[in-house]
Amino acid sequence: VLNINNQKTSRQMSTSTYSKLALALIFATLTADTTTAFAMPNQSYLSTIPEGPPDAILGIAEAFKSCTDANKVNVCVGAYRDSTGKPWILPSVRKAEASLLADASANKEYAPIAGDAAYVKL
Repeated sequence: VLNINNQKTSRQMSTSTYSKLALALIFATLTADTTTAFAMPNQSYLSTIPEGPPDAILGIAEAFKSCTDANKVNVCVGAYRDSTGKPWILPSVRKAEASLLADASANKEYAPIAGDAAYVKL
C-alpha cells in the first residue's frame, strides 16, 4: 500500500512504474514538496533550482575581453595567454625549466611505487 498525497493505492504496478514512482517520492522527500514533484512530469527537476549568482572568474574573463590595454594578460583561467591567444610562459618558469634541463645529474627514472625517498622523508 502506497500513500501519495493522502491517496492510498494497493493495485499492482510494473517494475518500471514502481521505479519511477520511487524516484519521484525520493525527489519529493528531498524537496519537501510532493505537489510540485508530481505536477511536472515533462520538466526537469533541475528547472526548480534558482539560478545562482554570476561567476566571479567569468567576470574577470569578461573584463579582460573588454580591456584595451596593449599589455594586458589574461590571468583568470589558469593559463596565461598573449594577445594572439598563445600560451605566455612566465619568465620564472622558463628559468626553472632551463635549470632543470641543464642539470646532467638529474634522475629521469620513474619513481618507485613508494615514491621518491628523499621527498617522502620531507
